[in-house]
Amino acid sequence: MLARVVARPAIRQLHTTARLRSGHGDYNHLPFKVPFQGAAATPFGLKMIAFLSFGFAVPFVAVKLTQLKRGA
Repeated sequence: MLARVVARPAIRQLHTTARLRSGHGDYNHLPFKVPFQGAAATPFGLKMIAFLSFGFAVPFVAVKLTQLKRGA
């Protein structure tokens, strides 16, 4: 029982990083700035629209190319 009480803080420290425990400074898990973190909203919005529209259009382009190859 006593060993468990003594070992508990040591085990807890292994699961958390010093940065998360400290409370000092800002922790940002994203590799880029988003509008609510102080970045400009317009370039971010344009990049997001371009990225999402490209991803949405890929299956339609693939189907169209497949149909053109088969002569349908």
